[in-house]
Amino acid sequence: MKENYQYPDEATILIFYKFIYKYEILDVKTLTDKQIKDAVEKNSLQNFGIALNIIQKTGRSMSPRDNKEIISLFNEYQKGKQPKGEFFFEKRTKKATSWNSILYHLRNSLAHAEFKDVGEYYRILDYDGTRLSAFGFVSKSVLLQLLKSFVEE
Repeated sequence: MKENYQYPDEATILIFYKFIYKYEILDVKTLTDKQIKDAVEKNSLQNFGIALNIIQKTGRSMSPRDNKEIISLFNEYQKGKQPKGEFFFEKRTKKATSWNSILYHLRNSLAHAEFKDVGEYYRILDYDGTRLSAFGFVSKSVLLQLLKSFVEE
């Protein structure tokens, strides 16, 4: 189902860009949870942790290259299932943590414009080549809390 492209508002797109930039500069995909925490300013760490924990609770982490449930959720949405706070994603590697993997999929979704404003959620998609590796819906307020706290200086 091809959907029309939409630009986020200017303040939101700036946060998206700052997140992608900081993610790349820090090379987050190589960091442990402790190193990610150390990279986030201490005064914003609590908000960052709260947002990541909410996403973890509404999500499901799969082993690498295990996307059956991700495809199932995607297919249900394609058939008209109303979105709710569910985010299914594959771990980036066997040793990758959930935090590391969540940030990785969010970065890819934002960088490749594979997100869409859907009511109170952002629909997030990520692919490993042509294979779906993450799909779901993250509360707008939670996602923005996560991104803002990650880029605060």
